[in-house]
Order: sequence, then C-alpha cells, then structure tokens
Amino acid sequence: MMLRSYLTAGFRNATRNGATSLINVLGLSLGVAIAITAFIFMDFMWHIDDLHVNRDRVYEIISEVREEKRTALLGDSPKMLGPAMLQDNSTVEAITRVKYGRASVRYSDIVFAESIWFVDPAFQSIFSFPLIEGRPSALKDKNAITISEHIAEKYFGTTPPVGQIMSMKFPDGSRHEFTIGSVIGIPQNSGMRFDILVPMDKFDELDPQSAQNWKSLVDATFVMLHPGHSPAELIGLDKYIKQYNTSSSSGFIEAFQFTSLETLSSRSNDIDGAITFAADPKGVWSMGAIATMLLLLACFNYMNVAVATVSTRLKEIGIRKVIGSRRKEIIHQFFTENIMICTFSLAAGTLLSYLLLLPGINSLFPFEIPFGLSSGNTTLLFFFGLLMFTGLISGTYPAFYVSSFKPITILRGREKFGQRGLFSRILLTVQFLLAFTMIVGSFVFIDNAQFQKNKDWG
Repeated sequence: MMLRSYLTAGFRNATRNGATSLINVLGLSLGVAIAITAFIFMDFMWHIDDLHVNRDRVYEIISEVREEKRTALLGDSPKMLGPAMLQDNSTVEAITRVKYGRASVRYSDIVFAESIWFVDPAFQSIFSFPLIEGRPSALKDKNAITISEHIAEKYFGTTPPVGQIMSMKFPDGSRHEFTIGSVIGIPQNSGMRFDILVPMDKFDELDPQSAQNWKSLVDATFVMLHPGHSPAELIGLDKYIKQYNTSSSSGFIEAFQFTSLETLSSRSNDIDGAITFAADPKGVWSMGAIATMLLLLACFNYMNVAVATVSTRLKEIGIRKVIGSRRKEIIHQFFTENIMICTFSLAAGTLLSYLLLLPGINSLFPFEIPFGLSSGNTTLLFFFGLLMFTGLISGTYPAFYVSSFKPITILRGREKFGQRGLFSRILLTVQFLLAFTMIVGSFVFIDNAQFQKNKDWG
C-alpha cells in the first residue's frame, strides 16, 4: 500500500508539473536511447563469429613479415603450409585455405562479375555456416560449388538452386561449368562475407604451377586442432618458414602467429589483408565512453531540473514531516517518483533507439545490426542495470536534498531556497564541461570525416 501511495503521488505530481516532467522524460530518453544503441553495437562487435561451434580450436595462421623498421602482420600465408601441417602434425584435425578470385558468372541469361573464394573441402566442417540446401560435403567434388543465400536469390529467385549448372569465365579466359552442390547462409554476426565457394582443386587446375610451389601464397590458412590441444604443440614451423624464404624473393617471413577465431575479428585492424572484419576495439570502447558521458549529462540535467523545481513542493514536504513522515520515507517517495520517470524514459529511449538511432548506425555498414543483445540474460541485466543506473544517478541528490528541509522553517516561509551549495556548483560545472566536450568533439569528428573524404589517397 505504501508503494501504491508513492506511485499515486508521483503520478499526480508528474501530471501537475507537466512541462517539467516532459523535459525530464525527453532528456533522459535521449540519453538512454544513445546508451542502448551504443551497447547493442558493442555487444554485436564483441560476439562476431560466435556462430562457429569450434571457434575455440580454430586458428588463422598470421605471417610476421619484416618491413623496413616494423614487423607487419599479414593474413597471407604460403599455399603449401596448410597441407604440410596436416601431414606432419597429428594434433591438426583439418585445414582450409582461402584464395580470392573473380569470375564472370552466368546462369541462363543472367551474367554478373562475382568475387569467389577457392577453399579446401573442410571449409564447411571447420566453420558453422548454416546449411540451407544441399550437401555439406559438396566441395569435395571439384566441379561442384557452394553459393551463399544472397547469390541463390540473385540468380534463381524462388527456384531451388541445388543441382543447377552455373558457368564461370575466369581471368585467363577459360570457361568451366559447375553444379551447385549446396547453399549456405551467412548470419549478420559473421566476420567473413563471401558469395561463391569453389574447390581449391579447381584453382590448382587453373594455375598448376602453384599447386606444389612454396613461394605461392593464399589469402588465409585456417587450422582446426583436435580438442584439448594448443598451437604450442605444433612442430615443423621453422622448417616451413625456411622453405618459403628460400623459394621466395618477394618477402621474408620471420614467424607465424596462430590467432584464435574467438579474437580474430577484433584483431582485424592490425592484420594487413584480414579475412574477417569488426570495428576497431578502440573505436568500440570510445563509442561506449561517449554514450556514458551523454547519459551522465542527461542525468545531471535531470538533477538540476528536479532541484530547481522543488520549491513547488515545499509545503507538501513540510506537512508530511509534521504528520509523522520520517526522512527516509521522504527519500523513498522521491526515489519511487524518480524510478517511475526513468521507466517512462527507458520505454521512450528504447523506442527511439529502435526507430531512429540503430537504423542510422546500420546505414553506415554493409551489414545490419539487429535490435537485440547476444542473450536473454544479457538483455535483462542490461536494461535492469540501465534503469537502476539512471534512477540512482539522477535521483540520489534531489531525494537527499529535498528530504533535508526543516518542516517548521518551510511552514513559516523562511526556507531560503535557491542558494547553491558546493555540490550544486560542482554538478553544474561538470554538466557544462560534458556538454562543451561533446560539442567540440562533434566538430572535430565532422572536420576529420570531411578531411578523410576529400583527401587525395593517390
């Protein structure tokens, strides 16, 4: 009954002071919407490639190459490296290589230039891309291909693509026909994006000189280890490096790094020719910091508005204290009202993020971030934590400040309201600093974006 009384009083006060309540709800909802959007973006980036069941034992081999005064990390690796490791190491369960290519693809009267990936047959067993149609072992046949769901819709529409024949014309002028063996989906949280997978045996047929040549490179080599084993157990790495460096005159590999698929996307910005993508971790954390600053700014604004309008409730507070209300009950009352305002703001901020802010973020990327978090528990904890954060930050000072008034002073009209204490001054100073930092930062980011857009990159 006490809680119901608090809520009833809070609702009446909110409707009585409609303009103030609207300012508070709009200010908080905007800060909450930015925080929700930022966290959805961060959570999405943290869980890139989580779809792969074996990600904890899949590694890409990264080449350390010395370039003048720095050591560069290259996604490229010797073409013969994967098969040699599979043969020499019992801890390796499977390998797959990726070689980028292009071809003119024809089906019936439809012709497009497409990017293709030459891969080993184990590609579909190492990675957990969902199989839409066909056989998971389709790539074992060098005349069969696997296409993405996007390519299936592009060429075939509603017609089942498995078993259909597609013709490809490669850069050397040769034409080959392939049977579509399977169709796979590429989820939004996949760090790898591809259209057509062609067996690596077909690449060896197109370029026989590279088949057993250590100086030939592929764009990525992945190894999947047996459960319970680590890259530290692999042998023969020095021999492989020596074989490549002896046969190649274009580069010098110093060492190999084994980067887990669990962290590969987050390191993509440090790897030249990375096969996966994700936002730079520094940028992800920066976005979170900016969202936190804006949320704090909204909470501080709420505090200042709440304190500035408390004069309209002085007699209410004085009478409640006279008839027996203790200070903690006044605090509970104001906290309940504040949580109610924050709940409305959370609902409005969620709607604003869903309808406006997240679609704006998605317009910047070639993929779509869904409105949601990685798990139900994460969603529940985040929204509950956000409600408690805004409720406590924005409501603590007003509640303790208002409850400290003396009833006899209030009822005699001697309460000198409006004098700013040290905390109020600090609060206003921090609020202005945050606002000023955000405004200056906006101009800096816009100016830098224009500079990058207009720069002549050669």
